[in-house]
Amino acid sequence: QMCKETVLIFFAVSNASAQIQDSNLLDQPKSGLAFDHMEYDFGIVKSDTIVTHVYTFKNVSLDTIRINQVAPREAAPDPSDSEEIVPGNTGELKVSFRTRGRHGKQNKRITVYTNDMIHAVYRLYLKGEIKRENESE
Repeated sequence: QMCKETVLIFFAVSNASAQIQDSNLLDQPKSGLAFDHMEYDFGIVKSDTIVTHVYTFKNVSLDTIRINQVAPREAAPDPSDSEEIVPGNTGELKVSFRTRGRHGKQNKRITVYTNDMIHAVYRLYLKGEIKRENESE
């Protein structure tokens, strides 16, 4: 029996200046969105847990950027939540991963598609290990 993967994503934009440390942006593009990190290791969790994490980003380009799509498709934010990110502003992608029916090492990819001409696609990762309820850590 196949389990349907569930990853939920919420999108928010802040009108405030970015609080992302510049040192975290060294390996990031100088255009488009600069994420504070691209991968999150949630460690070891029990099955039937919901793992939640927030990816923070800043628009470091000179143009307004729109997030057009987030995949997996069922994880896309509500269109009413999607806003344009003007240069210098920050935003968040809140990701929730339901671990029910899963076990072992996991590496889930979240793909973010934007309208940026130079850097249109971003890949974020959630990784960790899921133990069955009766397994010891």
